[in-house]
Amino acid sequence: MKNKFMFFDNFKETADKLPDDLRLKFYDAMTDYAFNGVEPDDIIVSALISAIKPSLDIEDKRGGAREGSGRKSKTIKDNQKNQNDYFEKMENQKKSKEIKNNQKNQNDYFEKLEKTKEKKTSPLNPLEENKNKNIYPPVTPNGVYSPLPENDDGIVDIEELIAKTPPKKRFVAPSLDEVQAYIIEKGLIVNGQVFLDYFTAGNWKDSEGKPVKNWKQKLITWDERDRRKRTIDAARSLLKTGVASGTYGKDAPL
Repeated sequence: MKNKFMFFDNFKETADKLPDDLRLKFYDAMTDYAFNGVEPDDIIVSALISAIKPSLDIEDKRGGAREGSGRKSKTIKDNQKNQNDYFEKMENQKKSKEIKNNQKNQNDYFEKLEKTKEKKTSPLNPLEENKNKNIYPPVTPNGVYSPLPENDDGIVDIEELIAKTPPKKRFVAPSLDEVQAYIIEKGLIVNGQVFLDYFTAGNWKDSEGKPVKNWKQKLITWDERDRRKRTIDAARSLLKTGVASGTYGKDAPL
């Protein structure tokens, strides 16, 4: 079992680009592998560790010779393969998610279509068939079915029904202070000013042109997107640096 390993400056550069929770996992996984040979379980951390394994496996100058040029060439090829496998896996996961979402959207569409059809043909739906006029409630085998308000003559009063219907809750755009307070409360990694400016300029409509109903939910979505982007950018940066140079950084004493 090793009691030391070489620490290179690009290890720290990669870690600095990761969110706090993922940065801690990265350092723990790196030391677990270097000292105990333990492979990480997390797929993202595993990809990062795979990229620096050749550097972690290099013997210290005081303990033995470094790898030969032939070994380095093989390491570069292995690293390139790890990079291709990692991004191919991420692409497959993205496609799989898109297929599931498309299937769900299709099922939701036909379910909604069927409900609309049932609603239009239902004998218990007098409001849809007789808008803006007084009507008699429908008759069922058990007698008169009257879930709607009616007057003394047993006639449904549409105006009274509309008056009793509660108004829909109107969306109110948040202030910068409200956005910043929610970011702090949930520990989100989002620039509150950029978020507010983006949706204000777009008249509070999302990327699909639909009105925003819950700005807090949009903040959480932005946070998840930013975390994924930082993780992928960090992985690409580390893999690109190792492949381009043929080495994995400069010696940095522990």
